[in-house]
Amino acid sequence: MQPFRFAPELFECRNDVLAELSEAGYEWLSHFSSVDPMHDVYGIEVCGIHEEDDAVAIAAILARMFPRWHPG
Repeated sequence: MQPFRFAPELFECRNDVLAELSEAGYEWLSHFSSVDPMHDVYGIEVCGIHEEDDAVAIAAILARMFPRWHPG
């Protein structure tokens, strides 16, 4: 972990995740509260998912989008 790392390209990844989630029927503030870049570990976090089934499906979407990234 690098606490002072900044990776601006993660903002593009964030936008891509928001688009994929919307396409899959998941809407911001209805199904989750935020999609945040995690610069220190070079990743994306989807926060505030209300339903466990949605969390599993969203994790699968992220795994498909970023196959080299490992869930943390």
